[in-house]
Amino acid sequence: MTQAPRISLSAPDIRRQAVSVTRQMAASLPNLRAIVMLGRISHESTLRALGQRLAAAPFAHCARHTAGALALFDSYHCSRYNTNTGRLTPDMFRAVFAAIRSYLDARNQATTSSAFLSGGNTG
Repeated sequence: MTQAPRISLSAPDIRRQAVSVTRQMAASLPNLRAIVMLGRISHESTLRALGQRLAAAPFAHCARHTAGALALFDSYHCSRYNTNTGRLTPDMFRAVFAAIRSYLDARNQATTSSAFLSGGNTG
């Protein structure tokens, strides 16, 4: 699993840097199929990096959006504030990853079925 580098900048600079890093990472990961966006800033930065309109994909916990072949999954940020206030519970956080696992499993099943039906000729 690849992680974005840690950045220490002001909020506007963080947003600009996040867009740049997301573009670079998405381009360097040819097998990337899903992205988890932790919080609204990550959601907005990722959509901008992928050339998507923010209004077309409003932020909502456990929501799924698409950008080309990528599935984008929203989660409230797992900050101390969100966890201490109950805005994000462990069950809510696990639900996001369960949704991603279900999506990837279904996608892989469809690819496997397609390869089987075509005799292995999928491309």
